[in-house]
Amino acid sequence: MKMITFDSWLAAEMSRFVEWRGSLGRNPLFQAQLLSYFDRFLMAEQLGGPHVTAQITDRYFDSLTHLSPSSQAQRSSVVRSLCEFIQESDERHHIPQLRRHRREPFQPFIFTYFKPFTTRDWDD
Repeated sequence: MKMITFDSWLAAEMSRFVEWRGSLGRNPLFQAQLLSYFDRFLMAEQLGGPHVTAQITDRYFDSLTHLSPSSQAQRSSVVRSLCEFIQESDERHHIPQLRRHRREPFQPFIFTYFKPFTTRDWDD
C-alpha cells in the first residue's frame, strides 16, 4: 500500500509522528489515515500558523459530530497524541482535552405480542 502524504503546515511533524508511532508497534498506515483527516481539515479551512491552538482543535472536533462516537474518539485521540508529540519540541502547541463521546443507551426492540385467541374469537 502507498504511504499517505500530508500537505498542511504540520506535514513534517505528522510524518515524524507516524514514523515514531510505527516504531512503537502501531500500524503506521492506520495512524497516517487518521491524521490525514486532520491534515485535510487544516487545508480545507486554510488554517495555518506556527502552532496548534485550542480554536483549531475545537473546530476540528466540532466537525466530527456526524461520525459515530467510536470514530470521533479515534480521530480526536490521535490528534491529541500528535499535539503531545509536537509539544515536546515546541511548548506553544495546545494539547486538547478529550471529549466524552457518549453513545445513546441501547434501546432493544420489543416485539408486541398479539392478543391471544379465545373461543369467542372463533365464533366470528
